[in-house]
Amino acid sequence: MSVVQSIEDAGPSRKRLAIEIPAAAVEAETQRVVGEFSRHAEIPGFRKGKVPKSLVKKRFREPIQQEVEERLLPRYWELAKAESALDALLPPEVEKVEFEAESEDPMIFVALVDVRPDVEVTDARTIELPDPTLEVSDDEVGETLEDLRRRRGNWVPVDRAAAQGDLVSIELVPVEGGAADEGEGEEDAADQEPRNLSIEIGDSRVPEELSLAVTGLKEGQETEYTVAPPTVEEETSDEERPEARSFRVKVTAVKERELVDLDDEFAKDLGQYETLDQLKDDIRAQLSETKERTRSEERRRALLDGLRERYPLELPDRVVAQQLDELLRDYAGELHRRGVDVENANIDWAGVRDSLEDQAKKRVHSRLLLDAVVAQENLRATESDLESALQSIAQMEGVSPQSVRQSLDRSGRLGELRSQLDRDIAVQVLVGERDEPTSNDGSEEE
Repeated sequence: MSVVQSIEDAGPSRKRLAIEIPAAAVEAETQRVVGEFSRHAEIPGFRKGKVPKSLVKKRFREPIQQEVEERLLPRYWELAKAESALDALLPPEVEKVEFEAESEDPMIFVALVDVRPDVEVTDARTIELPDPTLEVSDDEVGETLEDLRRRRGNWVPVDRAAAQGDLVSIELVPVEGGAADEGEGEEDAADQEPRNLSIEIGDSRVPEELSLAVTGLKEGQETEYTVAPPTVEEETSDEERPEARSFRVKVTAVKERELVDLDDEFAKDLGQYETLDQLKDDIRAQLSETKERTRSEERRRALLDGLRERYPLELPDRVVAQQLDELLRDYAGELHRRGVDVENANIDWAGVRDSLEDQAKKRVHSRLLLDAVVAQENLRATESDLESALQSIAQMEGVSPQSVRQSLDRSGRLGELRSQLDRDIAVQVLVGERDEPTSNDGSEEE
């Protein structure tokens, strides 16, 4: 007997199904629920468990009806999904339910479901991917050595003008159009107190105007400099337009970095090398790993960007919303790990959500296209890939791989893990990081 009464389009990648639950099934489930309510119902004038079922049905009509729906709808949705062969991306959104507890009619419910878009990706292998060199040059090793050398150098005072790379101690005072000379209030006067700072000339964290101002000054000398306001593209009134700010800066000390010799002793001071050559070899290996990781990231990014450009899709809104929720949870979790009190912090969550929307859409778009690639080219993870993933999860959670598998299977998420592994394998193959699978090794979803 068919349970699907009708299927119609309800938008991009969305279907509306009318699903019928036979009256006999509704009546049987209703009787079971009424029996359970009767055993626990407490009504004045009746002993617990002895309340007449007719009274229970009348007194608890709405919760009984809700319980019957909660039990039957998921069960018959699964039957409808199998019957209609829909590839649903999310559990359905129940639009309405037609059901009366006292009626002998079947239960009818209407479900809105997001389905996989009909897309066939046939040319994923023709997307041009970057191929940066993995060779590590002697100059790159030398630059890294020099950076290590600089960071381990000592700052020593010098009696000369400050130059690029020097550490300069300064006194900094705002100059607001001579306001300090016009007898302003205590709060404004406090703003004129010197701030003592130490800056490294040329450091990217130091304003360029300040680095240029102190360059060429010796200890005891001072000058003024101006910081230009940010560029304002939109038209603003004179009152709204930000003003340039001026500062008086005095140099109180100049130091240069005293570099140590690049020799075996330098390598030994780092704690894990006996010779400078060992240090160079390790630097070369680390740079090589970084280049390989960067190359992989660039090629994967180019692959996904290329797929999305070639195959635009109207994305299911609910799937995008779910991805947005996941990104927000990840963002909140990262803030919590940094020690931020997420609940009490003044965070513009609506703004954060808006800023993550494009990322969520890209993720959903990429995932749908990669699923199409997996299906088209049968680039599926093997059973050994699944076992490796379960092992990794088990190690993080401190449990056995078998318990992880059972937990994922019970919650219905084992299939999700397999699908994600399939996508990962497809990407690895397409960017040249893995050979073509020779067999699926029994990895079909159970």
